[in-house]
Amino acid sequence: MSFEAKYPDRCAECGDRIEPGEQVAYSDDELVHVACETEPQREDDPDEACGMCWLVHSGECF
Repeated sequence: MSFEAKYPDRCAECGDRIEPGEQVAYSDDELVHVACETEPQREDDPDEACGMCWLVHSGECF
């Protein structure tokens, strides 16, 4: 459930400031921007995908 922030704070997801009036929500007891909560966070960089198999892995594709 989202609500309007009344006080400045820091987003636990992206680290940016939360300003009064922005839409925020609690995620695991921490305050986050609503946009941060709904956007899936990718752990990998798409530029790191293997050109042969299109997987992201730590070694070369054989």
